[in-house]
Amino acid sequence: PYSDKSEDVETSSDEPYGNKNTKTKKSETTDNPPSRDERFDIQYIIQSLNHLTLDTTSPLERVYSIDILGNEIHGFNLLQIKKLVPQPKHPSWIDAEFGRKLLFLKLELKDQHDQYYLIDIHKNKSHEAFCAFIIVSPHKLTREQIKNICIELENAKGIKKWTLRCESFTKKIISIKHSSATPDEWKNRFKNLFSTLIN
Repeated sequence: PYSDKSEDVETSSDEPYGNKNTKTKKSETTDNPPSRDERFDIQYIIQSLNHLTLDTTSPLERVYSIDILGNEIHGFNLLQIKKLVPQPKHPSWIDAEFGRKLLFLKLELKDQHDQYYLIDIHKNKSHEAFCAFIIVSPHKLTREQIKNICIELENAKGIKKWTLRCESFTKKIISIKHSSATPDEWKNRFKNLFSTLIN
């Protein structure tokens, strides 16, 4: 049903999680780390960020979802980008039925003038291996800039090169590969990252 003929190999981390040729070795110990279940990635990200807002040693004060205007919305809803990409180059990346959703969060860090955002691309297909991105901008993102981010994400099919097209209105974009298996692992990872950003 799609006009493009591209193969479905897009990832944001530039690496698939694995393939049928990947060999795994059994651990020699019984004290194994928790295995990661990618189905819970977005849930764990939200949970870990909420916990950080309660941590007095964390720079994160607030976290919330935003709409296409950049305004705060109730709950942690995913942003549907289908309507924001009027002429997609890769229609298979934006599914005809499900579209393509982003977790688009505003992060408020203590005593910071810059604006901080976190986006995470919701997976439509099992082979996709997406990562999150921290966006640092000198100003609050406008509707047009949020739209441009969505268009560039679609143009690049989520691969990290989309960030190059958004340099005019951002100071920094940091990719975060999905590798944490628990909310606590995500929490520690974000806490260290935020501390680095403000120092």
